[in-house]
Amino acid sequence: MRSAIMNTPQKPPNLTQTSSIRWSLCALLFCWWAGSVQAGNTALVIDSPAGDYIGQGKSYYFTPTDGSFMVQNDGPGSVVIVFQSPFGPSSESWRVSFGSADGTLLQPGTYNAATRYPFNIGTGRPGLDISGDSRGCNQENGSFTIDEISYGANDVLIAFHASFQQSCEGNDPPLRGEIFYNATTIPPPRNHITSALTAFGAKGRAFNYRITGSTNEVSFSASNLPKGLTVNSTSGVISGKPAVSGSFTVKIAAADTTSKATASLQVKVGGVSNSPGPHTAIWLSSEPGQWVGNGEDQLITPNDGPINGTGNSNGSFAKVSYDSSKAGGFWTLQFGGPGGLPLSVGHYPTNGSGSSGDAYMDVSGDGRGCSLRTGSFDIKEIEFDTSGQLERLHATFEQHCEGSTSALHGTVWFNATQAIVSSPFIAAKVNKPFTYQIVANNAPVSFTATNLPPGVSIDSTTGRISGTPSVFGEFRITIDASNGDNHAVDDVFLDVAPTPLKKKPVITISVSPAQIMEGESTTFTVHSSVAPIHDLPLQYITIVGGTTTLGFSITPEQGHITIPAGQTSASIVLTSFNDTVAEPAETVTLRLAGQIPNVPYKVGSQNKATVTILDVP
Repeated sequence: MRSAIMNTPQKPPNLTQTSSIRWSLCALLFCWWAGSVQAGNTALVIDSPAGDYIGQGKSYYFTPTDGSFMVQNDGPGSVVIVFQSPFGPSSESWRVSFGSADGTLLQPGTYNAATRYPFNIGTGRPGLDISGDSRGCNQENGSFTIDEISYGANDVLIAFHASFQQSCEGNDPPLRGEIFYNATTIPPPRNHITSALTAFGAKGRAFNYRITGSTNEVSFSASNLPKGLTVNSTSGVISGKPAVSGSFTVKIAAADTTSKATASLQVKVGGVSNSPGPHTAIWLSSEPGQWVGNGEDQLITPNDGPINGTGNSNGSFAKVSYDSSKAGGFWTLQFGGPGGLPLSVGHYPTNGSGSSGDAYMDVSGDGRGCSLRTGSFDIKEIEFDTSGQLERLHATFEQHCEGSTSALHGTVWFNATQAIVSSPFIAAKVNKPFTYQIVANNAPVSFTATNLPPGVSIDSTTGRISGTPSVFGEFRITIDASNGDNHAVDDVFLDVAPTPLKKKPVITISVSPAQIMEGESTTFTVHSSVAPIHDLPLQYITIVGGTTTLGFSITPEQGHITIPAGQTSASIVLTSFNDTVAEPAETVTLRLAGQIPNVPYKVGSQNKATVTILDVP
């Protein structure tokens, strides 16, 4: 539940008697220290990412021309500034609050591990609260940096400039912004670039970066792009495949109908096997029948929508979320240490009991989730900042729902620094050559790969996997890219598809002899009109006619038969038992089952065969 914003200041705990008296008087009088802005720069700038409750994923920019800025006397050790626009249908009301950990006057510097103001008093942590338009947090993690602050008589605030970031409920992606009050520093323009100012790529690998700004931009530009990259002037997307490696300072611009925002973007392009910079993505691989993953594989990157990470103050919880109205999908991946212990590199089994010694895992998305979750996850890399924000995560997982054997496998990277960043999915065809270039972000110099199919090998120096696979199927390959000091290790999935035949085999079945005595054997033969290039797995159904005392055995395993590659038939041997019971003749029919998905054949009209078994006199 989100909290509503109260207009009446609340009394913080543990104040001195003098401070309490002053606080009480201020609560009655609303005690504004400054009702108007003096000479200097005053503005409130807020940039909210998608998924942030307070800012609703929007950017805000207020100056004295938009409304009034007022400093509220909230007692010692705090700065509270309120912005209020003229009342009306579109009025805005925002409050930014900062507090020291011990009640002493705030000074220039960085304040990490901030919690909700004014309830930080007595916790030994600084306080922070950014709220607006009747939206507030119950719990907060964040930090702020004061670049300028000065006081007058009786500690009245004269000038103030601070930047801040706040994560609501400890889970929402962080809202960021700046507050200027009579400050000497000039605020950024109303229209400013909000996208990251560093981007990474690898030579010859697809690159994608989107310019975003704080207003409704209608045109975009970029100059000094590396060869191979271009910018879409309508969408702001920079894409292509860099043809050269190196570092490039690119001037980017985003313009609305009245002004233009500009910034310098640092584009760093590594060699063919190295993409410098952190890696963020979510890879999901669902087995058939698995509820959450819906039996599908998917790779989600920041190009599909925002991927955000959050945590808590003691590092016992990590959450990565993806939410994109553009793509119409959302996913949440949550991991918790057993008994509230901090997460670290290692293996964490979870039985879904919720007991104090059980680790926590919950992967859900697109409206599907589990009530009982079992499985495990492995943390390969994890780091939190001092305010509890998740800075990086690299984890693999296997989750089962409601005790099902079908699993959802996956990997999550959030600003991971030791990761395989090339696609985790490789498509190939049997007896057809293919290549796959491993790209990692740890400046690798050597590579290994395990569980490669026959006919495929890896160049340990370049990281190039190539060859002609001689069998089809799905192969889970473990790749290790090493720079001598550390290893980037991830699994990729190679799906080798069978080569389609020009003409699908027509499958039929016959039996000889068609009549036997109890105790004798007969052979059913499954025929293919053409010899398949690959092993052809088939299924059949057994139908028994006559009395129920009949007994028989079938070789090979009942219900399944495979026509080997290059062959046109396969045999099923049925041996009847002599049950010594006088009875009429009995029958056994084998009928070919319907089409198996993704197996190239069709069932012919002669889809069943019957043997008659006579009773021994």
